[in-house]
Parts: sequence; structure tokens; C-alpha cells
Amino acid sequence: MNEVVEVRMASWKAMVQERSASGLSIEEWCAANNVSESQYYYRLRQLRNTALAAAGQTSMEHTGGFMRVPFCPADPSSAVALRIRRADTVIEVSGDAPDNILAFLKAVMTDVV
Repeated sequence: MNEVVEVRMASWKAMVQERSASGLSIEEWCAANNVSESQYYYRLRQLRNTALAAAGQTSMEHTGGFMRVPFCPADPSSAVALRIRRADTVIEVSGDAPDNILAFLKAVMTDVV
């Protein structure tokens, strides 16, 4: 990246950070700062693309590969407090779930039955 591009990127980064810190919506901030929304989004996209390239990622497209998901066996100390079955589907909520969730689900189930 040449020096001019680096200066622009630094300026654009400051602009995005300023907008974020202002608490205003993008539309409101752009109107207040005489920046068109299309300019704002263009600059934001350029910053993101530069960051992706720097991270070694040239594309955000899904590669279609597989990802290993580790299997975590259930903790036997957390007993099932609620089990909902419908056809081939079973939903189990452990006893260490927040009380308000358990109370809500139990109330819904008693109204259904």
C-alpha cells in the first residue's frame, strides 16, 4: 500500500470510529457531517476489504468445506428438568437452566396439556 492510500485509510478509519462513538445512526451522522451515505459505505467496505487482505483472507465466500464440531457428552450432574417430545423430536432442558426459562416452559406445557 502506498503512502496516499495509507493516509486515506487512516482518515476513513477515524471517520468510522467517530460515527460509531457518536451514537447517531449512519443516516443522521452522514447528514450532520456532509458525507453521503454511499461514500460512507464505500469507505467502510474499503476498510473491511483491506483488513481481510491483511488477515490473509481474500474472500468472504463460503468454501463449502467441513468443520469439525467437538462432541461434548452431557454432564451427568445436570439432570434433565424438562423433556418435550413431539413425534421424532425431543427437546431436553437441563436442571441448571435459568429458573425463569424453566418456569416459562413448564407454564406453557401445562397450558397445552
